[in-house]
Amino acid sequence: MPRTATELPSVPTTRLVVDTGPLLILAFSLFRRGKYLIDAAADIPRTNISQVSGMLASLFTGKLVFTTPQVLVELRHLARARAKLDDDDLKDFLKTSADLLAKLEEVYVPKDDLVDLKASRDAWAFCFADTSVILASLRLDAPLLTNDNRLKRFTRAMGVDVRHIYYDLFLSPYL
Repeated sequence: MPRTATELPSVPTTRLVVDTGPLLILAFSLFRRGKYLIDAAADIPRTNISQVSGMLASLFTGKLVFTTPQVLVELRHLARARAKLDDDDLKDFLKTSADLLAKLEEVYVPKDDLVDLKASRDAWAFCFADTSVILASLRLDAPLLTNDNRLKRFTRAMGVDVRHIYYDLFLSPYL
């Protein structure tokens, strides 16, 4: 069932930190009229992915949205891998995503800080993009948006305000 603007969830803050998954969903929604959107997130039902994309776009409006260089590297890699984009398609994807990416604020997280977090919290199973957004969220005292349940559980145990875009935001009015 489509939501109206008044039914969309809100995150009561002016700043957000975004993980790769939500960015990938937004970027794929802009690329070739959403042709590859269903490849963006396996854990979100195909019947809801367009609505989740619209929710994210609304959620980002009027907020400072932060990410890390590690997330941007992972975004490129996942776009190629999930949609099986060749070099020309990947180039087009990145061009289409340029305006979205330009609106993001960037938080630099040094390698030593990433390794320190991994060592102190035994977070070696997480990629550097994941640990970078954890640290960015902690440093900015801003909620982290993700569609990664494992990251959500780990981060929440650290006391970080983390929201799964589908289960905590999209479905929350229906729960």
